[in-house]
Amino acid sequence: MKEEIKEIKEKKKFNKKYLMFGVLGLFALALVAAIVVPYLGNNVKVNMEVKSPMLYEISGGEVVDNVLTLLPVYGGESVTFTVVATHLADVDTEVEAHNILRNEDGLTCADIATATVHAVSNEGENGWEATLTLGDTGFSCKVVGPKQLRFLYGETIDVYEPGRIDTMDVSVTFAPNALGTYKFTATPLYPVA
Repeated sequence: MKEEIKEIKEKKKFNKKYLMFGVLGLFALALVAAIVVPYLGNNVKVNMEVKSPMLYEISGGEVVDNVLTLLPVYGGESVTFTVVATHLADVDTEVEAHNILRNEDGLTCADIATATVHAVSNEGENGWEATLTLGDTGFSCKVVGPKQLRFLYGETIDVYEPGRIDTMDVSVTFAPNALGTYKFTATPLYPVA
């Protein structure tokens, strides 16, 4: 019986030795893998920031954070401001100009007595210049909700070549019964193919 107990104790010692060597071996393997994998992986990374190919700027008074604040006007009077659209990319870009006029009190196209856009572009060899008045072919007002209008002038979708700059002087005369705070927003949209 003593011999059996001695044999069992020796087997336990023997098993503990193998267990300890196994754990140490596993630890050594993990350490080697942690050192060798990054070396063999030869990883590279690229961080990049992609920006809008179009830059819209506005002027004609006090501009803070690309928002122009005009002095109050009365119904029947006009406001004038300038929007500059600069194409920054080195490739042609299709752009849909999204020109929205909002009034939280509600509005219709009748709130605008007249509107004129005088546009100058350096597009192409000689560039171009045009003056459009609301109601002319190519310049229209469309109600797109109870509180907003969309102005469409020129091409609905235009292709901007690298370096193209369009300067648009906008003059809007409000109807005598127009009231409230009007907010104009010009945004470039990019059609999805």
